[in-house]
Amino acid sequence: MKLLADAPLVEVADGEYDVIVLPGGIKGAECFRDSTLLVETVKQFHRSGRIVAAICAAPATVLVPHDIFPIGNMTGFPTLKDKIPAEQWQDKRVVWDARVKLLTSQGPGTAIDFV
Repeated sequence: MKLLADAPLVEVADGEYDVIVLPGGIKGAECFRDSTLLVETVKQFHRSGRIVAAICAAPATVLVPHDIFPIGNMTGFPTLKDKIPAEQWQDKRVVWDARVKLLTSQGPGTAIDFV
């Protein structure tokens, strides 16, 4: 699956969107992790009660290192399980934590369930 952005993040970061989705893949997730604008945008979505969704490597590579969801249950790519705190890890294909409006999925094989 190839994703192509309709607009650069800098043009839409302050927009009135209901959800932000972080697609997976380790290289993309590492770029997200290292982007101050992306991390601040995700934090703002969380603080304002909007949905944050992350798939594959994104939960372990972006959400956890920046401590965006310290109490949110999540899943992610199974080989990155050790990067997600044990008390938050859920060994499920898709995890929805309504308390913090966080939707996560394990990877490409769970993408249909994720949507």
